[in-house]
Amino acid sequence: MTTIVQEGAAAEAVERSIRIIKEKDAAIGAWVYFDPRRARQVAEDVDARFADGPLYGVPVGIKDIFDTNDMPTAYGSSIYAGHHPGRDAALVAQLRQSGAVVMGKTATTEFASPYPARTRNPHNLGHSPGGSSSGSAAAVASGMLPLALGSQTLGSIIRPASYCGVYGFKPSHGRISRAGVLTLSDTLDTIGALGKSVAILETFYRHITGDQRIVTFSSRKPPRLAYCEAPGWEQTTQAARDAFDRAIAKFRSKGLNIQKLVLPEAFLHLVDAGFTVHDYELYRNFSADRLGHWDGLSEKFKEIMRRGAKVSTSQHEDALGIAAWCRDEFAKLMGDFDAVITLSATDEAPEGLDTTGSPAVNVAWTLLRGPCLSLPSLIGAQGLPIGLQLCSPQSTDSSLLACANWLDRG
Repeated sequence: MTTIVQEGAAAEAVERSIRIIKEKDAAIGAWVYFDPRRARQVAEDVDARFADGPLYGVPVGIKDIFDTNDMPTAYGSSIYAGHHPGRDAALVAQLRQSGAVVMGKTATTEFASPYPARTRNPHNLGHSPGGSSSGSAAAVASGMLPLALGSQTLGSIIRPASYCGVYGFKPSHGRISRAGVLTLSDTLDTIGALGKSVAILETFYRHITGDQRIVTFSSRKPPRLAYCEAPGWEQTTQAARDAFDRAIAKFRSKGLNIQKLVLPEAFLHLVDAGFTVHDYELYRNFSADRLGHWDGLSEKFKEIMRRGAKVSTSQHEDALGIAAWCRDEFAKLMGDFDAVITLSATDEAPEGLDTTGSPAVNVAWTLLRGPCLSLPSLIGAQGLPIGLQLCSPQSTDSSLLACANWLDRG
């Protein structure tokens, strides 16, 4: 792995970020905590202590559901305004130890749920940036940062990456520690990142996880790719499907043998199963806020609580059973392929700031627990970005990254 920032240049990289943040963030609202003086001090310390390393000097934004010992962590809720956890999340500690420059806290939706943050889409300020990793996606898309942390429970990395036209990577479930990160669903919550390139996401992933398995593809040995109409496809717009079809046709025109993958009918139940798991586990994990701070919750969050209260243990177990069967079946189906391509979102970013969009085409893949990566490859009817989502079975992260690199170069 090569160093991204040149020796002695952490301070220079941070100054560039500070300049762009000052120019753009008043309109975009990507940050909930940012202190330029503190960022400069951290950069100076990094330059004094580090000379190299894959993440040395890289300015990184921290989604505001990751605990930080020197900055407030409010989890996107007024209930926790000014809250100081007193210690870093495991991943934040790893980033500091690697020489990355922790710049501040990026905006998240309320408790990483559907209630929007104040962030706007850099491509069109009247449109949503997606959620819940709203600030991270917008900060990268506007050039404020090369890398920002995200998390995904339903579609909270891949969808904002799609809407904001950046790269987003959700590794396999459990590959990166969730210690010190707000818990919504033990079954679904996955830690990842949004970045300006596949390369920086791969560098981040390999350094943090220690996964150094290298997979390479070439013109003589291209990846074995399939495409599919994912669970939730019925919620995609015709414009998004047309853009997707053009992309598949383009791949084929370049000689890529890409085949259509038809998923078994049971996979159609994964979207409902994912929401069942999400609502059941969120209701229980937020018992303290439900019982002690009900009036401080948004109506959208209360709706999830009410749904979760109605999900029985047997319904939760049935949903987990469907997921387990589909997970095993997906691994078998993908025996002849390195990755499957589908849409990252149902359409372009929706107009207005009262929604973060639909996770319909993300839920199944999150429940399957394999890696997913969004490439900013398509343009929708209104000229806004739509991503191509690459997915593969659990623990095939290195292969998926290699597929993404190969497609991105082509």
